[in-house]
Amino acid sequence: MGKVLRSIFALTAGLIVGAILVTCSEAINAQRYPPLPGMKLTDPAALPSYIKRLPNTAFVITLIGWAVGPFGGAWTAARLAGFAKLRHGMTVGVLFFLATLNNLMTLPYPIWVWIPGVGLVLPAAYLGARLATGKPQKGLSV
Repeated sequence: MGKVLRSIFALTAGLIVGAILVTCSEAINAQRYPPLPGMKLTDPAALPSYIKRLPNTAFVITLIGWAVGPFGGAWTAARLAGFAKLRHGMTVGVLFFLATLNNLMTLPYPIWVWIPGVGLVLPAAYLGARLATGKPQKGLSV
């Protein structure tokens, strides 16, 4: 497989894996905290009112998903990339970071969600990408 195709494949797979992981956290929230009768979460206008009534534990689950998704996506992209593994993983991480910013700016998340929401995505992606490279880090050997 050519470098460009492998790169596109790795990035696409990383984004898909990460999106599935984030969607799992959202599905957990939807099951634990179902919407009001008649409210459809697929309706963009209904989403803000749903988010406003969620308890804090739902936001913790969301934050976990926002960390696990980029971690798994970056790990996948780095693992599948034939070259520049860290760069592929961090590309996925940056895209998830931008998606997280978009979510935070367009939906009424509490202020306390912003700091961990923004602060978890890139470090989680970096950790996932680093673990996928299989190279030991200097100074961390036991």
